[in-house]
Amino acid sequence: MPVVFNPQHWLNRLVDDDFTETYGSAALLSLHGIYMPDLNKTSLLSEFTLLKAAVRSRYSTDNDTAQNVDTSTLLKLATFAESAARLLCLFPHSMYVEQPVSAHNLIKSDMRASMSRETLNDYLIVKESKGAVSTFDPRPSIAKWLTLRQRRPTTSESVEKLQKYLTNDCVRTLFSS
Repeated sequence: MPVVFNPQHWLNRLVDDDFTETYGSAALLSLHGIYMPDLNKTSLLSEFTLLKAAVRSRYSTDNDTAQNVDTSTLLKLATFAESAARLLCLFPHSMYVEQPVSAHNLIKSDMRASMSRETLNDYLIVKESKGAVSTFDPRPSIAKWLTLRQRRPTTSESVEKLQKYLTNDCVRTLFSS
């Protein structure tokens, strides 16, 4: 990929005879086979050649060999633009590995050295599949937990304590909506 999308490398190779026709085409074809097999290979190569010709005509020091390329045709490089967009939005390879390893290190610390593999896998699945904390609404879970069985108060003053609990601002705010 560095050959295909490195402008400095292109500028160093402008004087080569094969720059416009063959330079970087093999690398582009290998990327085509892996990341963008659904794109038209012929269109991709012709647009890549057109782009290289435009770069050569703009930056070439020898005006006799400079090719005149209409800049309006460069705006029509749809296939090459699509391929570049796909390649530029790829994640780094190690990101997929580093996130679970980091989560593993946070979950299984020295204090939890005896945690079984099944428990650790369950924790990792929850960690990786959870949503954002800011979007979590605990009210349905709390309401379900409260209805599972009778919770405190259990003494003879239970009616008074229940009324005090229900009139608490925090409880009213939590269950008001």
